[in-house]
Amino acid sequence: MNYIKAMFRALKRLISEELYISPESAVKRYRQKGVIIGENTELYNTKIDNLRPFLVEIGKNTLITGARILTHDASTKKALGYTKIGSVKIGDNVFIGINTVILPNVKIGNNVIIGAGTIVSKNIPDNSVVVGNPMKIIGTFEENIRRNKELINSSPLFEVNYNLSNE
Repeated sequence: MNYIKAMFRALKRLISEELYISPESAVKRYRQKGVIIGENTELYNTKIDNLRPFLVEIGKNTLITGARILTHDASTKKALGYTKIGSVKIGDNVFIGINTVILPNVKIGNNVIIGAGTIVSKNIPDNSVVVGNPMKIIGTFEENIRRNKELINSSPLFEVNYNLSNE
C-alpha cells in the first residue's frame, strides 16, 4: 500500500511541476493560490512558498526565472516553538535571475535587476542592480539599460528563427 501512495505522490508532483513550466499557467496557478501578480508578469520555474502564498505580491512587467520566494523562516521553530513569517513585495519592472532566494519581510522596489544566485535578505531600493551573497548594489537600473543599449548598437546582432522538424 505504501508503494501505491508513493507512486501517487510522485505522479501528483510531476503533474504539478508540469503545470508550472509555462509562464502563463504558473501565473494563473499562483493567482488562484492568492499571490497578487501584476499584468505582463512572467514566472519561469519559480517556487513561491505554498504555505502562505497570500503574503506575496508581484508587480507588473516583471520577469522571474527559477527563483524561490519564501514567506517563512523556521530557524526559531525548534528553539522557541514558533516560525517567523513575513510578506514579500516585488515592485514593477523587475528582473530576478535564476537560483535567487528571496527571504521573508523583504520589499523589492521598482526598476530592479537581481543577478542569478543572489540571496535577498533585505529591502532593495528602486532603480538598483544587485548581485551576490551577501547581496550588494553594484549600479543603477538606468546605467545598466544605457550600457546594454550601447552594446546592442555597437555589436553584431544574431537573430535566429527556430523551426522544429522531424529531420
